[in-house]
Amino acid sequence: NKTVKITKRLDKAKQPLQPPKPKQSTGNATKGTGKVKLLPSSKVHDAIGKLNSNQIKHIINGSKKSNHQWEKLVPDKNWGKIKEIIIDVMHNGADIPYKSVSSRVKMVNGQLVQVTYKKLPDGTIRISDAWVK
Repeated sequence: NKTVKITKRLDKAKQPLQPPKPKQSTGNATKGTGKVKLLPSSKVHDAIGKLNSNQIKHIINGSKKSNHQWEKLVPDKNWGKIKEIIIDVMHNGADIPYKSVSSRVKMVNGQLVQVTYKKLPDGTIRISDAWVK
């Protein structure tokens, strides 16, 4: 009995290695694939609604070290228009890694927009920043 098991293992070990079979796509992408991963609309809108005035100000204006360049897409830097772009990127953008958080990117009128966010254990989304590259 043991001889049979060992022989089968040896036979299997002698076979040439096969490349792994590609996994079936489920429509969801993992972090860093550059594919669209669907996020529920309500979660995106909730995340936008939870931004406080300082976060909104930072998204619109950036910081001393980093201009967020929204004027390339929204010359008057209107928050309502910027917010709609962020929602579009979160719904239709591709996932790419960014530091220790998740990030979505999408070309909008010839400009690459990036939104950083974190998905919390309870499934909610927290948007942390957004800018035009």
